[in-house]
Amino acid sequence: MSHTFASVALLVAIALETAPSMSGHGKNSDRDDKQPSSPQFSARDIRRTYGFTCSGTASGMPFAQLGTVSCDGIDTCRATGLTNQDGVKAISTLVGKYTVDGNGLGFITYDVSVGGVVVGQLPIEFVLINGGREIRGLPIVPGFSVVCELKEQ
Repeated sequence: MSHTFASVALLVAIALETAPSMSGHGKNSDRDDKQPSSPQFSARDIRRTYGFTCSGTASGMPFAQLGTVSCDGIDTCRATGLTNQDGVKAISTLVGKYTVDGNGLGFITYDVSVGGVVVGQLPIEFVLINGGREIRGLPIVPGFSVVCELKEQ
């Protein structure tokens, strides 16, 4: 029985850091010593359509994908992608539910369909970049070493 490898984009977990504030020293220190506030993100920040690319390896074979994904700003994303796994092409459609934490990290689980048949689920960890206009994603699937990049269209 052959397995169909289909996957899509949304996103890579990277660390978000804020620079520590510098404390003022000396007699002319009139700047505020508070740390800058961390960005506050929510699902609303990805109410957009993105173009995406994914690349890496899946089950030890070269993997690439490109397509579009639209997110509703509430909890659902829908995507269509063209996948090339070691020279075998497939068109996949994905529908997934997502969450976004205040720090810009998020998670989505897609139901993946190829030819109208659901072939499995695809969990992806992601991070919002540039106010949600870009996303980096990392599928969390054994045997996958794939990174996805999304940019607002």
